[in-house]
Amino acid sequence: MKYLGKLVYPILIGFVIVVTGCVTTSDDWYLYEEYHSPEEVLEAWMDGTYSVDAEQYTSAYWEDARKFYTFPEDEGGREYIGQDEIYRQISEAFISFDPQDFEFSDPEIYPGPEHMEVIFYYEDWGLKERLVITRRGELWGIEEQIVERYEAPHVASFFQEWVDENRNGKIEDSEMEWMMFEIHAMLFYPHPVETPLAEIFDGNEDGFIDEVEIDYFREYFYGRSLPRLFEEIDPGHAEFLADMNGNGQIEPFEVESIREYLNRTDPEEGVGDMNPDNPIWRKLDWNQDGEIEFEENMEYYWSLVSALALIPHDPESIFGDVEPERIERTERIEVDDSGFRGEGAEKILSGKRIAIVGIDSVTQSVSSETLSALVLFVENSFVNTGKVTVVDRKSVEKIIEEYNFQATGLTDEATAVEIGKIAGAEIIVTGTLSAIGSDYYLQLRLIDVATAEVVASSLGEAKIENEFLNMSDLAVKGLF
Repeated sequence: MKYLGKLVYPILIGFVIVVTGCVTTSDDWYLYEEYHSPEEVLEAWMDGTYSVDAEQYTSAYWEDARKFYTFPEDEGGREYIGQDEIYRQISEAFISFDPQDFEFSDPEIYPGPEHMEVIFYYEDWGLKERLVITRRGELWGIEEQIVERYEAPHVASFFQEWVDENRNGKIEDSEMEWMMFEIHAMLFYPHPVETPLAEIFDGNEDGFIDEVEIDYFREYFYGRSLPRLFEEIDPGHAEFLADMNGNGQIEPFEVESIREYLNRTDPEEGVGDMNPDNPIWRKLDWNQDGEIEFEENMEYYWSLVSALALIPHDPESIFGDVEPERIERTERIEVDDSGFRGEGAEKILSGKRIAIVGIDSVTQSVSSETLSALVLFVENSFVNTGKVTVVDRKSVEKIIEEYNFQATGLTDEATAVEIGKIAGAEIIVTGTLSAIGSDYYLQLRLIDVATAEVVASSLGEAKIENEFLNMSDLAVKGLF
């Protein structure tokens, strides 16, 4: 997925060969390895780079692979056909390459049962690299690698203009992440109005996006945004996301397939029961094992959200010919400062008795011990506000133990509400820790015990685990 952190890779090493020429090789070196999944191919390609091992790097390619730098020849443009040429090119390039100067991060990935596209963006160099990994029989390899000029998307709507923090007219990685999280919230979570996009859909003007307004946003998404994918994003990506029959347009049955997908998926839990005849199912199950793994769902879901973020959202496109007054630009709220915050959440919390029930994780990189510490951090942050009464953590844990609540279900709303009732809490707090690229995000949700409704949410960010205490403070402060 694109926009999931700063992507850095030694793509410039490909230009060295154009200037310095090729090296000669003997006939006894062994190129080809057998890779049984696209992940193995990508891992070999990356490991070959880090180890400056031209043979391992080149073993990821099919014998007839194509590597193409699309710019003019005098600017380094050139085409390499076959493993032999690719091996010579990279061998020469590795001579002046120091792997410690570079770091891989999450690419944009478009998986499928027969091929997978992997795209890296290098904004510092203005380049974009696309790997096409294909399946032949039971084996996988890189069939094509294309490097081309790249420029960050230009601001094309007032929502994008509002999020353009440095006012350079371009949507950069951090700005794109922020838009993705707002659209993610608009699709799934009630939250305070903090952006021009949310303000448009706040039909009752109460400063809060409720379930009805989320449904309205979804209908706008189905009816107006999806059909515009081919106009606004790369056609190959539009085809992957929504064009099931490959005819270059988004038809009603394809919109309905995505509608069913969103109705049956939970970004934090995965895909529920779906109709196997739904073409989205086949796209998600790219390894064809009959199951939709969490990772498969996440790749598709966040690709869909990033595509939606690139579509200009303005009053004209949302309301058609009936265009309301342009919403004035307001001061941008930093994700790492407050997340989704608003006066509405503070009014809900003020003077209330709350219980922090649990925090789950959708990333495997964080231990259960760290999650337990994160719960304590959040509890401490709420106590330090002085505006709420917090049920002691030991009391919550005693309830969990005495009533035999399963630890894995603590963030389930029904379970959390039941724990809250027993603890005498008016508001319960649950959370989800996720990772995008190298960044961690903590989303807190406030649930009214009396109605079992999510009444507010907030977001905190951290770069490393040592910043989790600060991340907890940011997420909690975002509610006040």
